[in-house]
Amino acid sequence: MMQVKTIVFDWGDTLMKVFPQYSGVMADWPEVGAVENAREALAALHGKYRLVVGSNAANSDAGQIMDALHRVGLAEFIDQVFTFSEIGYRKPDENFYWQIERLLGEERHHLVMVGDEYRADVLGAVRAGWR
Repeated sequence: MMQVKTIVFDWGDTLMKVFPQYSGVMADWPEVGAVENAREALAALHGKYRLVVGSNAANSDAGQIMDALHRVGLAEFIDQVFTFSEIGYRKPDENFYWQIERLLGEERHHLVMVGDEYRADVLGAVRAGWR
């Protein structure tokens, strides 16, 4: 089994709580929150793996996602963020994953995807050759 080097996290409802009463850019919402134990998990993984966000966010680009992560104290653990704005594809399209691996300069067997949606996060990653 090949060594995992990079963990790619979905954003909404994986690291950050999604509040359905709000719309638009999450960083501008009146309230934001981290998913329970997200900070502890990221802190434990930080320094051992490259930690990245790969999101289908419709209203936020990478900078805006980092702004939201800053508001809840998670940004310090995240090395890079990818959204449709940066890569031009959405999960579960395999090209979403392949663009991230190309931009990271990482081989797919070194990448793992963590997310809350089975079809998009898990099946899409598996079809792209990720774990």
